[in-house]
Amino acid sequence: MAVILDFDRFPFHTKVQIRFADMDAFRHVNNANYLTFCEIARTEYWKKKIKWDWNKLGIIIARVEIDYLKPLTLKDKLILYVRTSKVGNKSFELEYMLTSKLKGEQIIHASASTVCVCIDYKNSVTAFIPQKYKEAMEKEMKSTLSL
Repeated sequence: MAVILDFDRFPFHTKVQIRFADMDAFRHVNNANYLTFCEIARTEYWKKKIKWDWNKLGIIIARVEIDYLKPLTLKDKLILYVRTSKVGNKSFELEYMLTSKLKGEQIIHASASTVCVCIDYKNSVTAFIPQKYKEAMEKEMKSTLSL
């Protein structure tokens, strides 16, 4: 699968430290840790771009898909790109690119997507996306579509 990283389509990125504990016996990052890296990136994205208030509404992950393209190692300086790709009434989708730089060239290690569902933990039911968050996500999507 050929994946091309169009940086303009990803309005947010964050660095994530790869730890020795992330490694497996084959000296590369264990595949399960890619989920944790995406979690770190989306939490930063929600905090900085969407301004999500966790005291009012939670989010659960209903679906995850990851395409592993090139192994990550301890020496890689991981940069995750995140964007909202779809917004519904109670759920939305995020896309991720896990990258590093080698001699000035951006290397794509994996691409991923998640379906996120709003949840009211107090009542244990799904919830509608609050309008201000929906608008923030749609604004992010529109800014990348107009490029």
